[in-house]
Amino acid sequence: MSENTSGRSLLKKLSAWRWRQSNRLRHRLFRLSPRFFTPKRYRESLERDRAKDAAENEKYKVSEDQFYRVYALLSVEYFAPSHMDDLIRSIEQAGWDPLSVRGESTSDWIRQSRMTLEGGNWLNFGELVRPSERHRFLGEPSTAEMPDWCDYINLQLSQLTPSLTACTAVFYLKPEQRLDLVEIANKKHVSNIDPAPKGGYSFNAPVFLKDDEIGARRRGWAEDARAWFKAHLPGLFSSRTSHLQAPITEIGMIDTLEPFAPKESPDNRHQTLDTFKLYDYWEAWRSVDISSLKFSQRVRHLRVDLSDYSVAAMSRNDKTALENAGVTDASPELVRMMRSTIALLGVHQVLRNYTRVLSEARDTLSASRRTSSPLRQANSLKARHVSLADIEMVLGELSDEGLGRFAQCETAKFEHQEVVDGKSLDLTEEIEKRLMQDATRLARLNRSVNQMISERQSIVTSTAMLRLAQLTILLAILAIVTTNWEALFETANQLRNLL
Repeated sequence: MSENTSGRSLLKKLSAWRWRQSNRLRHRLFRLSPRFFTPKRYRESLERDRAKDAAENEKYKVSEDQFYRVYALLSVEYFAPSHMDDLIRSIEQAGWDPLSVRGESTSDWIRQSRMTLEGGNWLNFGELVRPSERHRFLGEPSTAEMPDWCDYINLQLSQLTPSLTACTAVFYLKPEQRLDLVEIANKKHVSNIDPAPKGGYSFNAPVFLKDDEIGARRRGWAEDARAWFKAHLPGLFSSRTSHLQAPITEIGMIDTLEPFAPKESPDNRHQTLDTFKLYDYWEAWRSVDISSLKFSQRVRHLRVDLSDYSVAAMSRNDKTALENAGVTDASPELVRMMRSTIALLGVHQVLRNYTRVLSEARDTLSASRRTSSPLRQANSLKARHVSLADIEMVLGELSDEGLGRFAQCETAKFEHQEVVDGKSLDLTEEIEKRLMQDATRLARLNRSVNQMISERQSIVTSTAMLRLAQLTILLAILAIVTTNWEALFETANQLRNLL
C-alpha cells in the first residue's frame, strides 16, 4: 500500500514538473512570435476585439475640461536613535546645512531637538536643485541628483518625539510631466493577448492596458522616490531590518470634477474619476477648510500592486474655497496642508515594521527551544539588537506622554465623508486611536520577547559555564598526565611484567 502511494505521489510530481516546463516553453515561444504560436481560435477572437478598439479608446478618452494634473509626490522617511548618526553624516556629506547662514549647525539642531522633553520642532531645508541649476533660485540652494521627472525637491525635518525624527521630501514634477497620466489615458491602446500563468490565454482590452500603464507610472514614481531616500538619506525604511516601504502620497488637481464624489451606485461613477482611481468615496477623507480637497489612503489598480500609495486631490473649479483659504499657488498650499498629515500617518508604518521585527525575534527564540544549540540561535539576534533598542525608546515615549506630541505636527483637519450615528469621524482622532492600539499590541509583544531573551541568555550563560567547567577538568587531567608521565609509564611496565 505504501509503495503504491509513493508511486502515485512520484507520478504527480513528475506530471507537475512536465506541466511547468511546457508552460515555461510556451511563454518563451509566444514572446518570440506571438502570431505563430497563438492558436487560431484565439487569433480570430483577438481580431474581433481589435475592431472595437477605436470605439473603446474614444469612450475612455479624457476631455480637456477634465484633465488631472499631478503636481508633486510626498514621501516620508523616519530616523530612530540607531539611524541618527547616519542622518547627521548624510546631511554633512551632502552639504545641506540651512542653518549655516546663522552660524549654526543642522547636526546641533538635531541633537538639541532630541534632548527636549516634547516633539513638534521642525526645520525646513528649502529647495534642492540639480547641480547644473544652482542659480535657479535666489541665494545658494543645496544641490542633489534627482529622478528625471522631478523638477526640484523640498525637504523638511520634523521631530515627532525625542527619539523619532521624520524627514518629508516633496518631489515636484516638471510642468511637462504633470499630465503624464492624462497622456496615457488618451493614448490609443491596441488589444493584445498574453499566455496566462496557469494555462490558457488572457485578453487585454484597451481599458485594462490603460489601467496597467497608469499604475506602472505611479509605481515608477514611488520606486524612484524611495530609491532617492535610500541613496541620500537612508533611514528606517531603507535599513536591512525593514519589512515595509516608505509611504508615498500623490498630490494633484482635477478640472471641473470633484474627486471622490458620492454616487448613487457604483455603476454611476464618472469615467474620468474611475480612470485615475479618484472614485472610492467610502474611504476618502474631506478637508474641513477646502471642501473639494479629498484624501484617500488607498489606490487600487487591477493588476499593479501599489501598497503604501495614497492620493490627495482637489477640484481646480473650487475657486471660492481656494480664495477663502488664502491660496495663491495651488500645489505649494496643498503640500503644506498634507505634509504633516502624511508624517503623522506614517508612524503607523513604523509600528508595523517594529511588530514584524519583534515577531521574527520571537520566532527565532521559540525555535531555539527545540534545538541543542541555544547559543547559536541567540547569536542570530545580534542583527536585530539595534531595532529592539529603538522599540524600547519609542514605546516608552508613547506610554509616558501618549500621542499629543504626534498630533502637534498635524495641521490640516480632515473628516470622513460618511457620517456615522450623526457624527463625522476625525482623521487625527482615528490615527491616534489606531496608533494606540498598535502601541498596546507592540508593548505586549515586546514584553514577551524581552522575557524570552532573558530566558535564552540564562541558558546561554549556563551552557557557557558548563563548557568552561568541562574545559577546566580536561586541562587539569592533561596537566596531571604531562607532569607525571614517567611515573605512569613505569607503573604501566610493572603491570605488564606482572601479567
